[in-house]
Amino acid sequence: MVTSTILAPILRGAALTRVFDRSPSSVQIVDRCGLTVYVNRAFLHLFDVPDAAAVVGRFNLLDESSADAGAGLRYALERALAGEEVDAPDLALTSFSGLPVWVRASLTPIQAPEEGGGPVRGVIVQHEPVARRHADAGAVGDGEPAAPVRAAHAPGARGEPDAILHELAVGLGAAIPHARCMVTLLSPDGRWLIGRAANFDLASLGLTAPGEFRVELARAPATRAALEDGGGPRAGVDPIAAAGPGDDFGRGGLLIVPLRGDRRALGALYLDAGPGDARLTDCQIALAGALARQAAFALGRARLHAQTEHLLARVSEARARLDAVIDSAHEGILVRDLAGRVVLANPFAHDLYGLARGRLLGLEPADLDATLRGCFADGRAFDEAFTPGRAGDGDPEEEYRREYVLVRPRERIIRHIVTPAYDQAGELIGQVAVLHDITAERAGTRARDELLAVASHELKTPLTSIKGFAQLLRRDLERAAPPGGGDTLERPRRHLAALLGQLDRLTGLINELLDVARIDADRLELRPERCDLVALARAALERVDLEEGCGRHRFVLDTPHDALIGRWDGLRLDQVLTNLLDNGVKYSPDGGAVRVAIATRDDWAHLTVADTGIGIPAHQLETLFEPFARASNAAAPAYGGFGLGLYIARRIVERHGGQIWAESVEGRGSTFHLLLPLGSEG
Repeated sequence: MVTSTILAPILRGAALTRVFDRSPSSVQIVDRCGLTVYVNRAFLHLFDVPDAAAVVGRFNLLDESSADAGAGLRYALERALAGEEVDAPDLALTSFSGLPVWVRASLTPIQAPEEGGGPVRGVIVQHEPVARRHADAGAVGDGEPAAPVRAAHAPGARGEPDAILHELAVGLGAAIPHARCMVTLLSPDGRWLIGRAANFDLASLGLTAPGEFRVELARAPATRAALEDGGGPRAGVDPIAAAGPGDDFGRGGLLIVPLRGDRRALGALYLDAGPGDARLTDCQIALAGALARQAAFALGRARLHAQTEHLLARVSEARARLDAVIDSAHEGILVRDLAGRVVLANPFAHDLYGLARGRLLGLEPADLDATLRGCFADGRAFDEAFTPGRAGDGDPEEEYRREYVLVRPRERIIRHIVTPAYDQAGELIGQVAVLHDITAERAGTRARDELLAVASHELKTPLTSIKGFAQLLRRDLERAAPPGGGDTLERPRRHLAALLGQLDRLTGLINELLDVARIDADRLELRPERCDLVALARAALERVDLEEGCGRHRFVLDTPHDALIGRWDGLRLDQVLTNLLDNGVKYSPDGGAVRVAIATRDDWAHLTVADTGIGIPAHQLETLFEPFARASNAAAPAYGGFGLGLYIARRIVERHGGQIWAESVEGRGSTFHLLLPLGSEG
C-alpha cells in the first residue's frame, strides 16, 4: 500500500487499519492535492475496484479529466480542503467497471498538529450507497444519467456491536499514542450511558468490565448537549465514572465525540489525551470524529441486521405455520401466477389427481394440460377449470366456480372455486383455486332426494284415497240431513271440514317436498304459454280471500292495467302467488291489508305482495330463499310449514328468467318483489 509521508501517522498501527477495513461504509483518504493515499475494502467492493493498487497513488479526485469523480464530489473536496466538514448527499459517481453508483459522501478535513490548527493536509472521504429512484431518465445532480444503484455488501455489516466498539477504541489508541478511550451507548430508554468498550485497564476506575460503567445522562450535561445539537466532537468535563484514587481519566477535560445514527443519538466516545498536559491535535480530533462516524454507521448496520434476522425468523415461523395449515387442509389448494404457472399445490391437491407430492409445482400451462387432462371425464371441463382468466367473460379478476368429474385415479366429483390473488399494493398476481371433493356430499344429496321422492309419492297415494273417502262421507252427510230443522249432523260436518282442511295442508307439504326433489334433480319443468298476470293475481286473491273466510284480512289488487300478457307457466306462477299470499295472511295474525301491485318496468313485469305483519329481521333477508329457511321471529309452531315455499318460489321465478327478493322492517310488515320478463307477448 502506498501512502503519503505526510499522512502516514494517521494510518499508524494495524489496529487502526482493521477499523477502516471492517467499516461497512467506503473510506477513501486523499492528500491535500486530491491524490488517493488509502482505500478500504468496502471502497473496493462498492466501486468494483480489483485491488487498492489500482487507485492508491494514481487516482486524483481534483483531476477534472476524471469523469469517475464527478463535479459534485470535486466541489465538496475543495470545501473540505479549505477546512470545512462537508456532507454531500446524492452524488452520482462511476464505478471502476463504468456503472453509475449513487452515494452520500461525508468529508472530514485532516489538519496539521500545530497549536490552534494548521493547514489541511488531507481529507477522509466516506461513501454510503443510497437507493434513489427518479421519475424520468433525465440528468440529475452532476448531469450524469440516473441508473440502478449497485448495493455494497461491505465487510463488517454483520459485526457484533461490542466487537465494533472494541475495534474503535483500540484503533484510536493505536493512532493516538497514550490516549485513553471509552465508548458508551445509550440505554434503550435513553436515560443512561453504559460503557461498552475501552482501550485501557478499567481497574484504575474501580471497574472490571465496561458494562459496569453507568452514568445517568441527566448528570452529564456536556454529553447531552453534544448529542442534542447534532455537532461534531467537543471538549467537556462530565462526571464520567467515579475515578479511583490517583486516576486522572478526564480530570483535565475530555473530548466528547457523539455516536449518531441516521435519526437518533446512539452514545458517545470519550477520549483523554493522556497523562500530564498532553492535548489532542486538530488532526487527532478529526480522526476521532471520522472513526466515530464509521462506528455509528457500523452499529446501525449491525442493529439493522439483527432486526432483519429477527424479522426473517418471524416470517419463517409464520410461513411454517401457514405451510402446516395449507398442508393439513382437507381441500386441495392450487395457486398459479398470471402466466398460469403452478407456484403452490398442497398434498391434498396432489392426492386428488393421483400425483406424487410436488409433481404439480412449477408446471407451465402446457405441462399442466399434459399432466391432468387425462384425469377429467370431459376435456371441456379441464379447459374451464384451468384456463387462466376463464371466468365467463375471461376476466382473471372475477371469482368463479365449476364442478366436474374426475375419472382418475378414481371417480370423484370436484367443486373447483377460483378467486383472484392480489399483493399488498392491490396488484393482481395470480389465482387461487380451492378444490372440494363433494363426492360424498352428492351421494348424500341423491339419497335424500330419492328418499323425498319415494316418501312423498308413497304418502301422496294414500292421502288421495283418504281425501276422496272424506269427500264422499261429506256428501253422504249432506244427503242424510233430516228435512226441516233440527240438524243433528252439524258437529260431524265441522269435524269432517277440519279433516279435509288438514288433508289439503298435508298434501301441500308433500307437493313441496316433491318440488324440491324435482328442483335438485333439475327436473322442474315449465310449460310457458300466453298468460295474463293481472287475471292470475285477481283469481289468486279471490281464492285466498275465500279460504281465509274470517274476514280479518283485506285483499287489494292495485294495477293500472286491465291485462298484462306474457309467456309464462300460469300454474307455476299461481303457485308462487298463492305461497306469497298465504304467507301474508299467516304472518299477519292481527289481520290487516294484503296488497298486490302490478306495474311494468321497461321490458319487465313488476309484481309486489305486501303485508302489515310481523316482518323479517334484516340480517335474515339474504338467506330467506334458501331451503328450510325460517325467520327467527316465525319459528313458533303456530306458523307451521317446512320453510320450502320461498325456495321453490325463487327457483320457479329464476326458471322464468326473473328475480325475486324481499324488503322488510321487523314488526311493520314485508314486501316481496317479482320481476318477470315480458318478452314478445308484453
